[in-house]
Formats: sequence, structure tokens, C-alpha cells
Amino acid sequence: KTECGKILAKILNWEFIDTDENIKLGGKTIESFSAEFGMDEFRRRELHAIQESLARAEKISGCVLAMGGGFVDSVESKAALNTWLSSQRETAKIVWVKAKLPTIETRLQEGPVRAGGKLSPDELASLLHKRAPAYECIANFEFDNDQNGYIAERLKDWLRGLRAYDL
Repeated sequence: KTECGKILAKILNWEFIDTDENIKLGGKTIESFSAEFGMDEFRRRELHAIQESLARAEKISGCVLAMGGGFVDSVESKAALNTWLSSQRETAKIVWVKAKLPTIETRLQEGPVRAGGKLSPDELASLLHKRAPAYECIANFEFDNDQNGYIAERLKDWLRGLRAYDL
């Protein structure tokens, strides 16, 4: 998601904002912060980062905003996004960056630990199944990021397809 967002922002010559990078954790990793202070406190800080990011996005022309996948688990975070979208609906487009379960498992093993710590394959599958309806409801478009590599070229092709429909 972050890599796609950065590349998309570069292609469009827009600013990139990643809410995960704006969560204030006092220098701790997400895993250690969540273990010490709990997921409720992490989600509270995530909400604050989302609110700040949306306020910033509202003030600039052309922005790619990447949000952590767990934002849909928070009623408050979804409400913040929906409120922002109601004022931006004419111009804002939500892209669900999708990948299949095996791809996500591999990326999670290779990358930093996310909120909630390491998940078993069954827990991850259950989480994705639970979140999918929220992603489907909020997204205008989907981008298949199941393949490794060539993200920039695939994003350019994807954008050309959208522009062909004047979207």
C-alpha cells in the first residue's frame, strides 16, 4: 500500500501522505507499543493521525493518502473518513490496493510487524474476510497488487485505463 501510494503520487506529481507514518508511538514499533499500551490506545493514536492527515489533504491540491488497513476496524476512523469524503466526493477517489492471502502473508513476514502483532494464516484470513465488505463499500476502484515488481508500470497502465473512461 505504501509503495503503491508513493509511486502513484510520483506519477501524478501529487503529495503523498501515509497515516501509518504519522502515528505518534514515542519511537516504539507498532508491536511493542500495542503490547505495552494496548490496541485501544494504538487505535486512538491512529485516529488522531488519520484526522491530521485528512485535514492536511484538504488543504492541498492533489494528494495520495495511504491509510493503514485496520482503520476500518474503528468506527471513529471510518466516520472521520466519511465526513471528509462528504466534502470531497466530487474529487476524492478511494483505491483498494488488493492482494491475495499468500502474497499478504509473504509481505507481512518480510516487513515490519503490524498492529496486533503476528497473525497465524487462519487469523489473517479471518481478518481479511471481516474487513473486505468495508473496503468494498468505501472504494471507488481496486488495484491488484498481487504481483511483485513492476508496480510503477502496472500503476501507469491502470491509470491509463481509468483515464480512457475519463475517471
